[in-house]
Amino acid sequence: LLSELYVAFLTLNHGGSILIRHKIALDCIHQHILFVFLKCFGGYQVGKPLTEFAIRKTFWVLWTGFDAVECEKLQLVQKLRKLIHEYDGTQPPYGKNPDNGQYFNPSMIDRTPPQMMQELEHAFIEVMDPVFQVQMHSLQSFCDGKKDRLCNAGAHCRRKDCNRAHCKEECMHGFYEALCAVDGVVSRETA
Repeated sequence: LLSELYVAFLTLNHGGSILIRHKIALDCIHQHILFVFLKCFGGYQVGKPLTEFAIRKTFWVLWTGFDAVECEKLQLVQKLRKLIHEYDGTQPPYGKNPDNGQYFNPSMIDRTPPQMMQELEHAFIEVMDPVFQVQMHSLQSFCDGKKDRLCNAGAHCRRKDCNRAHCKEECMHGFYEALCAVDGVVSRETA
């Protein structure tokens, strides 16, 4: 992950865009990554596709308007390079020390969580709120016994161990409609 971020920030042009899958997590590395993207990009569009990983803890963000000057102020490329080149397999960057629960070398940014929240005010919540709403609907449907995958055999399935939906009514909230819309979206985007 750190090497992917390094290459991305090293090669992005000022004003550029990047699509990245984030994880819904409160751990240090994911909060640092979200902070960095909020600081270095002027805009974003959040999405949680229901056709893939609907109940998983991931979501996608299209980050637009890369600010190379802000990235340089954060010294992000240099810090990521250092984290990668000083990698220690027994104490990996952002790995947790099992003895004291502290993170090993969380140095992508030099701010504490309260400083990050104060600096960005409501930006973390504005990114996460639509994701949490979709996630809660998905999890509620899943807890109600709905499925997040469609069986290829449909109503003709004879497998006793099949854990996929066999009709629209067995699918979680919004999944079937999103799946049916995929071809239309692809057609519009590639036209």
